[in-house]
Amino acid sequence: MKSSQNIKKILVKAPSSQEDVVLSFPLLKDLRREFPSAQLNIILERSGRDVINFFDQELILYEIPEDVKGLFDVHKFVYNQKDIFNIDLFIDLENSLRSAFLGYNFRSKYRVGVANGLNKWLLTHRMEHSNTFFDSTGLSLLGKFLAKGQSMELFSGNAEALAPLQDTLNGEAAKPYLAIVLDRPEMIFEQASLLNNLIKSFDDYEFHILTMFSHSENSKELNLWYQRLPKQNNYFFGEIKDRAQFLAQVIHSKGLITDQTWVGLLSTYYGVDAFVLDAKPMFPGNFRLFPHFITKNDGETLQLTSRDGNSPFSDITAFSDYLHTKLNI
Repeated sequence: MKSSQNIKKILVKAPSSQEDVVLSFPLLKDLRREFPSAQLNIILERSGRDVINFFDQELILYEIPEDVKGLFDVHKFVYNQKDIFNIDLFIDLENSLRSAFLGYNFRSKYRVGVANGLNKWLLTHRMEHSNTFFDSTGLSLLGKFLAKGQSMELFSGNAEALAPLQDTLNGEAAKPYLAIVLDRPEMIFEQASLLNNLIKSFDDYEFHILTMFSHSENSKELNLWYQRLPKQNNYFFGEIKDRAQFLAQVIHSKGLITDQTWVGLLSTYYGVDAFVLDAKPMFPGNFRLFPHFITKNDGETLQLTSRDGNSPFSDITAFSDYLHTKLNI
């Protein structure tokens, strides 16, 4: 087992997809626990940088430009990164020849990753690819380096004790609500029928409808959809730009409905049930909760996919009844 005293600088190459960046959170938490005094750096693509800002501990972030593709590009990029040279531990979550070469050029003493063709020759500690959950793979890599096996802890985000959300009008405790978080407002009309029918199945309930980041270019489509929402419910409209706003809105909700898998994963990381619309199921192995995936079949039938299996619903009313029970609404 390596001594934490010998590890001063750590660099993690983040995976390329936004979903896998969220699934790397357990590894990042374990790294901080194992090496509490080490400098923890992460290098990622632009899309991943948006996501990593929702992680609940401090990291030093570096963005790799889109045009850094070949090995010569990697060497040139590393040469200009003076602040993170002479890395002690490099953990590769991209697992490509490019990313392994990145760790080699940073002169990392220990380079840990999954063997994937030629990259294995640039790794000092490697494991063969396995069909485990992505978050489990990262923890297994760290366990291999530490020679003590994978952490068996179930992880959840550190949502600091937040004051109860207050009603902005009268200062009283806010009513229970569902959060609907959209990251692709340009696709809203593909989801509008399902969302409207689901919202219509509630009566005098509150919905917080939120967009991630800034979507001013799609404001016309969004405003048109807002105007067509069922009138019997109450709505709050807002925008989420950072972790504090995400926590303030999502942690206090009864549950979250979203059009993005990474947002659903983020919600479950922070301990809030999430339902993802029309997306390929992706489940964490080490989160306390896992998202549910909703698919509309032919006609009015719906299918809910979770880590426990598939559950069909005859129509939106049957699914709404399930939500009421599941979320204690």
